[in-house]
Parts: sequence; C-alpha cells; structure tokens
Amino acid sequence: MIKVLQVLAFEPVGGVGTFLENMSENLDKNEIKFDFLLSPSHRKSDFGKKMTDEGNTLYWLPSLTLKHAFEYIRKTKDFYKNNANKYDIVHIHAPNIAIIHLFYAKKYGLKVRILHSHNTQYANTGIKAVRNFILVRPAIKLATNLFAASRASGDFLFGNRKYYIINNGVDMNKYGFNSEIRTRVRNKLGMSDQKFVIGHVGNFIPVKNQKFIINLASKMDSKYFEFLLIGAGTLEEPLKKLCKEKNIQNVHFLGKRNDVDFLYQAMDVFILPSLYEGLPFVAVEAQASGLPIILSDAVTRETAFTKKSIFLPVGHQYLSNWKKQLLVIKESNNRTAINHDIVKTTPFNIKNSAKVLLNNYRLALRG
Repeated sequence: MIKVLQVLAFEPVGGVGTFLENMSENLDKNEIKFDFLLSPSHRKSDFGKKMTDEGNTLYWLPSLTLKHAFEYIRKTKDFYKNNANKYDIVHIHAPNIAIIHLFYAKKYGLKVRILHSHNTQYANTGIKAVRNFILVRPAIKLATNLFAASRASGDFLFGNRKYYIINNGVDMNKYGFNSEIRTRVRNKLGMSDQKFVIGHVGNFIPVKNQKFIINLASKMDSKYFEFLLIGAGTLEEPLKKLCKEKNIQNVHFLGKRNDVDFLYQAMDVFILPSLYEGLPFVAVEAQASGLPIILSDAVTRETAFTKKSIFLPVGHQYLSNWKKQLLVIKESNNRTAINHDIVKTTPFNIKNSAKVLLNNYRLALRG
C-alpha cells in the first residue's frame, strides 16, 4: 500500500479540496491511503468531515500567521521528525508553505516529495504575491517531483522544469443532464421553463469577480433572464447590498450548497468571469452537465473539453460582448447531455484522472 501525506495550507472550500475528495473516493483503498496535514480555515468547510468519513486521518497545525509563525514551524518540524517514516510520499498543494514542509520532509528522510501547482498567480495581492514568489523558488529545488492542474499552472510555477499534469477529474455520471431533475429544481426555485437561467458557482472572493456578473445582470431583461449565484464568502453581503442599491431583482444568492450537481440541471448556461484560475473544477462540472460555458479569457483553454465553450475578456468595457453571447446562446438553446464517448475518454473523467495520479505516484516511487 502507498501511504501519502497530503499537505494543505488550510481546510479547503472547493478547488483543491474537491480534487482531493474526488481522488479519495475513486482510488482503491487497498492500494493507497491518504492522510492530511493542514490548518483550520476561517471559512466554513465540510472537507474534514468528508475525509474522516472516507477513513482518512487528519493532523492539525496552527494557522500560519505572523503571530503563530514560529509555533507553526516548530510543530511542522516535530510532525516530520515523529512521522516521516510512516509515509512513502508527501504531496504539497500550497506553494506558500512548501518550503517549510519540503525542508523537514527531506531532513527526516521522506524520499518522494511532490509540489503541486493549482493556480496561475502567486496570490491576489501584490505583497502576498512577492512573498510567495520568494518562498516558492527555493522550495521547487527541494521537491523531487512536480505536478500541475494544467499546462498553464505548470508553466507558471515551474517554467521549463519537467512536470506532470494531473487533471481535475469529476464523476461524469453524477453531473449528466436529467430533464426530470431540471423541472423539479426549477419548480423549487420558482422559475418557469421559459426563463433563461445563467448560473455561476464560486467562493465570493475578489478573484472570482462576481461584481462583473452583477453589472452584467443589470443589462439583461429580468423578464427573460435570471442569475443564480452559488457560493459563500466575504464579498457575498456587499454584492447583495449592491443589487439592492441598483434595484437588480433577477440575481439570486443561493449560498453554499451541497446540491450543486442538481442546480446545474436548472441552468441554461454557466459563466465564470474569474481574474485568474488554474483549472476550475466548476467549469468541468458544468460541461459534464451538458451546459454551454462562457469563461474569462484568463482561464486556460485546457478547461474546454466540449465544443460549447467560449472565452471572453472581462472588464466593464466588455459587458456588451458577454450580453451578446448570452443572447446568441439563448436563441440556440438546446439543453442536452454531452456525448457518451466524450464522457468516457475525457481526461477530466475522474476514473481516468485517478489512474493518472496513481501511476504518477508509482513512477515517483521508482525514482
């Protein structure tokens, strides 16, 4: 059995957390075991419970803040000193903390040390980006193997070094289009089948750029267009206030949901105007649901695995482009499931991406 220590900066909400949840559910527990080393999150997350229910063990470190930095380093050192010999691999998903973990993992004899790039920016603010750049450069040299969510995220963090792409796989059967579920969910939301529903899933944080969606909604006729915003975060309340100030009544904030796979069924198109992304899970899920998607041109083209994917620039001056494209999709709207052959062969099928991850673990262990 391969024993892997998965290292995260904090308990995740979506993104990397979804990647690890999907892998944990789809890898053979007789072949591989995950444990997790992470810090608590200020955001509400059910990741820990899900992983514990899957039979995985979680180890907690203090939050890596300026106040607790020395305590974090000391407890990280103690963890590897006492536990490094229990693992075959350490797999680190947060470049900003990688230097600490890779240093002690190497010091205490953990031979396979993987650094995984999930994004195309160091951080969403200039100061943090500079800090993370300084921390990541030496960390890369301590890693024995490099993984990336996409070519864009790999090239960004690793440059011309050799890395392996592990696609963000999803359960295609879970997201397949179902007209009965669509009708049921729309009825529950109070939306007739005549309404054209534009959906978005994402944490309410600056990088997700939901303010752009609010501005877009203000330009769409509320008689025909409804917007569903699914997620939670610090910007949720300010954006609700903005809608109230602008008297925008066709935007519905649904909060954090556990039935996102059903909510995709109610949509007619999915939009993601992010300022940057590695390879967004939600765009993969939306395509698996048969939805056309409109993404920011800051999102890597690798995300698209169906022909119903469009990339547009974001910014106030481009709102008319997004509106025009939504009108085109509305006129040609044909809500159907995606082709079965695509489902079977796409690298975003969790069955395929889980095999790729396991094979890369085996290759790493062979040296």
